[in-house]
Amino acid sequence: MLKLKLYSIICRKYKFVQRESIRSNWMKQRKRTTSATSIANINVH
Repeated sequence: MLKLKLYSIICRKYKFVQRESIRSNWMKQRKRTTSATSIANINVH
C-alpha cells in the first residue's frame, strides 16, 4: 500500500516535470520565433 502511494506520487511528479520541461522548451522556441514574427507583423500592419 505504501509503495503504491509512493509510486503514484513519483508518477505525478514525473509527469509534472515532463510537462514543465515541454512548456519551457515550447516557450524558448516561441521566443525565438516571436522575435521574427513580431517584425513580420509590424511590417504587415
